[in-house]
Amino acid sequence: MTVPRPPSLTRPDLDLSEHWLRCHDGQLVFYRAIRPETLRGGVLLCHGYSEHSGRYIEVMRAFADAGLWVFAPDHRGHGRTATVLGDLSSSEAVVSDLHALRKRMEATLGTKPLFLFGHSMGALLALKYLQAHGGCSGAILNGAALKVPKNIPHIARHAARLLADHLPLLAVQGFFDPQRACNDPDVWRQMRADPLRYKGKIRARTGREIMDTIACVRADLPSITLPVLITHGGADPTVPPRVSQILFDTVGSQDKTLHIFDGLRHEVQHEPERAEVIATWVSWLAARRATSVPESSP
Repeated sequence: MTVPRPPSLTRPDLDLSEHWLRCHDGQLVFYRAIRPETLRGGVLLCHGYSEHSGRYIEVMRAFADAGLWVFAPDHRGHGRTATVLGDLSSSEAVVSDLHALRKRMEATLGTKPLFLFGHSMGALLALKYLQAHGGCSGAILNGAALKVPKNIPHIARHAARLLADHLPLLAVQGFFDPQRACNDPDVWRQMRADPLRYKGKIRARTGREIMDTIACVRADLPSITLPVLITHGGADPTVPPRVSQILFDTVGSQDKTLHIFDGLRHEVQHEPERAEVIATWVSWLAARRATSVPESSP
């Protein structure tokens, strides 16, 4: 499936800008940015599986209102970066892309704090990034995809591993279900109509890559020592809330907080109660921004 190239989504009233970054291997990565009037720090935002950064404009705006410059890429295989939607060929390449974006931000931020934000697969990628590079002031990890959903049977997992090298784009296992994301029917309709949202089955190579990344990241969680806010929907049918409890118990951070949003599903940022969710994130960032001392890079 070739990715549609819609017209620019930039709207002047949002102070939203759109950019392309050519990465180490020549891949062009698309990203959105919102810069605040008074620059107090930055956030590198990592979206979840099968979606794109355009679904985070409200979150980006709230962070910018708190003085934080936000960069939000469309990961490889996703959104406007993708050549083929749903093809996440390498999490290592995504980590490299994030590092290139971080360097671009730091050229302007200087010593101001830089945070990571990740949702679901984005939280998994953020953790992999921190294990490789560190050096950030803190991270918000929402609904971290540190466990393969139980509705994906073992035969589909085995098929993904078996077929990934020879038929990497083969669609193996269904995943898209808007009602698992949140409790808002308007959001369900938007998800179904979104041309940049991948709605097909998980591709073989993508499935293997995510499973391998989960195993690698979980094995090294104690190496994460920077401040973390871990949040999760209490009624999440995709990633059980206990996964965030395991994350909280295992990371090596001294400054760590776990917040469960009762009754909310996987995409807490798209629930009717999202104002409370986003305010929780902003409050944590504002407190850490004021006292931030960046973690040393490995």
